[in-house]
Amino acid sequence: MSHLLKLLYEDNRCVVVQKPYFMGVHRSELIHDRITCLSVLRNQLGHHVYPVHRLDRQTTGALMFAKDKEALSSLMELFAGKQVQKLYVAVVRGWLKEAQWVDNAMDDPTTGQSVEALSYCFPIAETERPWPVGPFEKARYGLVGVQPHSGRWHQVRRHLRDLNRPILGDSVHGDTKQNRVFKKETGMYGLMLHAAKLKLVLPWSGMIEVTAPFEKRFSRLLQRWEWPTAIDLAEELPPRAES
Repeated sequence: MSHLLKLLYEDNRCVVVQKPYFMGVHRSELIHDRITCLSVLRNQLGHHVYPVHRLDRQTTGALMFAKDKEALSSLMELFAGKQVQKLYVAVVRGWLKEAQWVDNAMDDPTTGQSVEALSYCFPIAETERPWPVGPFEKARYGLVGVQPHSGRWHQVRRHLRDLNRPILGDSVHGDTKQNRVFKKETGMYGLMLHAAKLKLVLPWSGMIEVTAPFEKRFSRLLQRWEWPTAIDLAEELPPRAES
């Protein structure tokens, strides 16, 4: 069976695709798959492309590639310089009562050094279900938006865990009991995290805002719980509290 990626944006220097669930971005020490987003897109477009950033294997959504090395350098500089607005949407355990900054440094897995990691998290919707979990008679779930202002490994997943609002289906940073109940009652599998938007100024053409639609697995849950499927970036972020 041939694989094709949905193109969300394309010009002569870059392309943004819809990353499918459980497809790795490219081969690495952790991913040895023959089929990756990189290999599929190269075959699909008929020429080399270069990943500008990364998404976890289980994360779906907007993923950008450059078409040449000069474009790659320019785009990576924008990402490193925090000039790209990114919106992630997640289903979490519990309710996030108010929007807040998470400013928790984390260790870089490649160097072991502590690095800055900053995210803005805000509530979107919530629900309560009659599903016992541990000592609780009911289960509470929330839909949250996260705008990371750095690009650390597992940053969104770890910051939501730090807020005691772990993402459903997260086997590393999540709640094992809650994951089991959620899967049993909803039939949903895997990490409930979606890279919903990218907004940036391309050096060669100007501003773009790319929206990645929710894939079927995620979309079914949103519809079932009557949660919104159109979610915008929070453009005016409140100032961070002084530490």
